[in-house]
Amino acid sequence: MGTKTTTEGFFMDIKKFTAIFIVFILSTSILIAYSKYRERKAREEMELDLNTSVNLIESHLQSHKFNYTSANWASHWEYLDQKVDENDSRVAINRAIVLTDKLRQLNVSKDEIEEVDRCLNETYYFYNIGKFYDTLTQARVCAILASNYLGSHLVVANRTEFYDYVSEGIQNVTIIKNEAEKEWKNRIKSGVEFTDYMVTGFKIEDNLVEASFFINNSLTFLEQLKKEPDPISPEDAENLTLIGGRITSNLEYARSFLEDALMLMEHVNSGDFQPVELESEMKMLRKNLSEVDRPCNIPMSMTKVACDWKDYHKERGIIALQKGYYSAANYHLLYAIAIAERLDEFKTLEFEFNSSKSLTDKTNVILRLREEAINSLKECPSDPITSLYLNDATGWYFKRAEHVLRDSIDPEVYYSVYRSHDYDSHIIYDYEMTKALAKKFCPYLDLMKNKNR
Repeated sequence: MGTKTTTEGFFMDIKKFTAIFIVFILSTSILIAYSKYRERKAREEMELDLNTSVNLIESHLQSHKFNYTSANWASHWEYLDQKVDENDSRVAINRAIVLTDKLRQLNVSKDEIEEVDRCLNETYYFYNIGKFYDTLTQARVCAILASNYLGSHLVVANRTEFYDYVSEGIQNVTIIKNEAEKEWKNRIKSGVEFTDYMVTGFKIEDNLVEASFFINNSLTFLEQLKKEPDPISPEDAENLTLIGGRITSNLEYARSFLEDALMLMEHVNSGDFQPVELESEMKMLRKNLSEVDRPCNIPMSMTKVACDWKDYHKERGIIALQKGYYSAANYHLLYAIAIAERLDEFKTLEFEFNSSKSLTDKTNVILRLREEAINSLKECPSDPITSLYLNDATGWYFKRAEHVLRDSIDPEVYYSVYRSHDYDSHIIYDYEMTKALAKKFCPYLDLMKNKNR
């Protein structure tokens, strides 16, 4: 009897186990099927989201066109082209050639020489088609590149010779700086033509301000270098090359700015406008900036970048105002105000963009901003002064945003929505900067131009 009971219990346990196992298998099958269903639905939703976003962008690009490279938006370059002649551009080319020859004497790598040569080939292209301002600026780029390589090699090869070279360079740029500042003060005393002061005068004054920054940067890095011991490891040598290159390239930057300023002074048109007439307006801009200014202790990355650029222009604007460089002060103070007034907008946009759950939502944020930026630009005139002020807005911010937007719907681009199913947040930063600058610059410049006609 006991054996029978035990046997029956054994078979009952098997039946229970089998039943549980069957339920487990069925449950697992159902879960797997449901999981696959969810994955398929998620893929379908993602594909629909992606296709909707791409269609929205393609439609928007067709209906909201803006040619930021047209002549109307580059008129200040055409204006400045008239201020530079063939001889001016040749002087800049010769400076780059002199530095390249010094590089060859140091037996630097073939790759570095070839990089400078490629830069010079591009310079000669502009020279041969008669675009002498572009030739001038490109030649300066080549000289700075060569100077960076020169300092990088010389500081390791012979630090004593490097110090002698830099000491002579600092003396030379200081002499040029004093000469340029004195020359410009004398030049504007007799009066200048208003548009020429606001365009050519801005380039002159901004170059003078920037030269001071780069001279100071060179001195700062030089003091850092003096504290560095002779290199023992490859890492030590690499650190020295970086510091040496920064010292000499900063000096070449300063020299380039100063020589450009002196050259442009020779081509400023005389007139009855006295720059000092802008002094009270510039002081008012300074006051307006102080009312909207605040420190850049902002945790949100895009907003922090905007705020840092605000400080960059604020610093240059205040220095220009103190020196009586009212064209440069006007530009930089307006730029700083334009950003400072819209920092809350940057924060709101960044939060809206980052909290958007779907690609379509982010697309709508981007396209709304793009339309607002285009409408703001279309309200601006296309004279040389406005073109100069909107150079960053159209030639940098808007252009970069457009490039990224078009790449985002190209399946071959690695960061496109097809690959990453997301956007680079810089795109909204660039469109917002374009809008901010256009909204601030254009109405103000209209008032200023009408007042000084």
